[in-house]
Amino acid sequence: MPHERSLAASFVTISAGGTVVNGDAAKLPERLLREADSALYYAKHGGRNRIHTTNEEGRSD
Repeated sequence: MPHERSLAASFVTISAGGTVVNGDAAKLPERLLREADSALYYAKHGGRNRIHTTNEEGRSD
């Protein structure tokens, strides 16, 4: 998607973060949100147009 007025890039980019949990860990929405938020900031720190995910042990995928 063009982004003609941007000084950073000529097109729109995104950074995304997510996490995957199974079993009992899925019952803790606060934990899911915290882990996904952390993954998002990790992706943003890596630069434009990045995706970062973690699993329930906190390891990067």
